Amino acid sequence: MNTQPNPNLSIYNAVRQVPQNAIKPIKGGRLKGMSDINPMWRIKTLTEQFGPCGIGWWYEIADQRLAPHESSGEVAAFVDIRLYYKIGDQISHPIPGIGGATFIASENTGLHMDDEAFKKALTDAISVAAKALGVGADVYFEKDSTKYGAYEDTPNAPAAPPAPKPFSMEDALAFTLRDTPYAGTTIKDLYKAHMRDVEIVYNTTTDQAAKYAIRVVQDEIAKKKAAAPAPAAPEPAPTVTFDQL
Repeated sequence: MNTQPNPNLSIYNAVRQVPQNAIKPIKGGRLKGMSDINPMWRIKTLTEQFGPCGIGWWYEIADQRLAPHESSGEVAAFVDIRLYYKIGDQISHPIPGIGGATFIASENTGLHMDDEAFKKALTDAISVAAKALGVGADVYFEKDSTKYGAYEDTPNAPAAPPAPKPFSMEDALAFTLRDTPYAGTTIKDLYKAHMRDVEIVYNTTTDQAAKYAIRVVQDEIAKKKAAAPAPAAPEPAPTVTFDQL
């Protein structure tokens, strides 16, 4: 019987175990009952195994996009990355990772935009790519599921939903302004209207301008609501005396 360790599993076995202080159970939502791994533990593990980020391992952002859910009004943010690692002088082929997070959520008080959605989606993408190396494998193996597990494990499961269509920052701005006096206003017009130096527009990416414009409009709407005069009190009914009867 061969008792020699399998060299193909050297990285997998080195990164598979997750310490208890890096695991947090998910207690609510669709992922209730699963476990969340601290993202900094994942970064530490990759660094221990390959070296500092940018030298021993690194990633490239291949794509960022927004996708709307037409019936709910919610919008999701997605990030695609390519993860690389280096052993000696040998650089790996790219390991793909796709991550997602909610950009516009429908809450009890209305729609809410999360300006950290792309950061969260990037963290998710790194976890997906790192999982292919075995990072945190024991946690995933124990649960025998991911947030896509229902499609993987259920016989005759329904087909996965179609890939979301691309959703630009211009679309996100139009969605945010649709019920306001600013509906139909372009990103460039809003950005120009609130910048002293118009030339800065041409040195600013569309995404940066859109995020700035959305914040400006939201601030102005909030200010107008706060400054709106209170409704006038109704005039008192005329007093009638006995002398007038």
